[in-house]
Amino acid sequence: MPVRLFSYKSECCGCEACVNACPQSIIEMEADNEGFMYPHVAHAESCINCGRCEKVCPIKNVADVEGFKERAIAGYSHDQIEIKNSASGSLGTAIAKGFINQGGVVYGVSYTGNCEGAEYRRASTLAELEDFRTSKYIQSRKADTFQRVQGDLKAGIKVLFIGLPCVAYALQLYLGRTYENLFVCALICHGPTSPLVHRQYVEKLIDKHKSGVTEFSVRYKKDGWKPYYIRAAFENGQEHLEKFAESTYGVAFLYLKRPSCNTCPIKRTKIHADITIGDYHLASGGQFKPYNPDGVSSAFIHTVKGEYLASIADNFFVEEIPVKNALYSEAYHRAIPARRNREEFGRTLSSQGLDAACALRSVKAIENELARKAWAKRQGAKVKKLLLGRK
Repeated sequence: MPVRLFSYKSECCGCEACVNACPQSIIEMEADNEGFMYPHVAHAESCINCGRCEKVCPIKNVADVEGFKERAIAGYSHDQIEIKNSASGSLGTAIAKGFINQGGVVYGVSYTGNCEGAEYRRASTLAELEDFRTSKYIQSRKADTFQRVQGDLKAGIKVLFIGLPCVAYALQLYLGRTYENLFVCALICHGPTSPLVHRQYVEKLIDKHKSGVTEFSVRYKKDGWKPYYIRAAFENGQEHLEKFAESTYGVAFLYLKRPSCNTCPIKRTKIHADITIGDYHLASGGQFKPYNPDGVSSAFIHTVKGEYLASIADNFFVEEIPVKNALYSEAYHRAIPARRNREEFGRTLSSQGLDAACALRSVKAIENELARKAWAKRQGAKVKKLLLGRK
């Protein structure tokens, strides 16, 4: 009998490491009703029970990082255009540019050519890096990415891998050994929503504008760092702008995470990376430094390699900050629990579509309840910022 890849969907993060690792090439990915991709053994009779798929699974092999360390920094690009074109302060782009300039290659996530999905790609030039810029809020396809990374490493090429903590850890499990020429940058992760959500949203825009999408962003800076906007550019020259939080995409991002993300154990001491980057949310509003109205990045440096990555950030202003300030980004150290109507939302999406799921009465009820709690939380955050500022 072939090995059972997982018993519950919460046990699979969709990293595709098992697909890359299977020596028989019999594991394939397929979408469930919600649009999330899961592996399955396509040809059970060919399974040799080698256990390789289990050994590379980040969920099955969760472990604390030995000698875990973290030093916190924050900052932003000296180039204001760079900041405006990035999700936060442009630290990820600055590090990637510095790495390319020093002769390395970078693996990161790009939208597909029609902007209807996301996938990993390899960049060896600054021009190719542009596709990696800004956040992608859906899960990316990896295809043979792990195999390609291994090929580059064995060829002596310096590799920077940028990805979610589960994928970054899966890569290292897949490689099975330490490579001096591998540098890993993890992204603070709230958990992606379904590729089906993204596809339905984009297809509706295409239908409305009668044109293909050439550019897409869920973190467009129309009025500075926040609020986030969705921006889509079309082949016919038209443009779509919409506040992310008020869009069906934004609602789905909150209500429909991948099941494994709502209980994700790969947080803080279990993030296997040289550096972990994200937004410096505490600086929003200008009370904390460093501050830039168009965005500020923060990072936790874990290793000597992480120090190196921070040092080569291209044209970037950075300063050390207290770790407790960087921990304001909760997704770094805890999973975001599922909304209580998570299953109802998923069923409605799969049977009636994105608009119907977002129009559920349960969504409206929860939003009203959360609005009241958010007001109280904002008051608490003001007090917390004052206390942090005094220490």
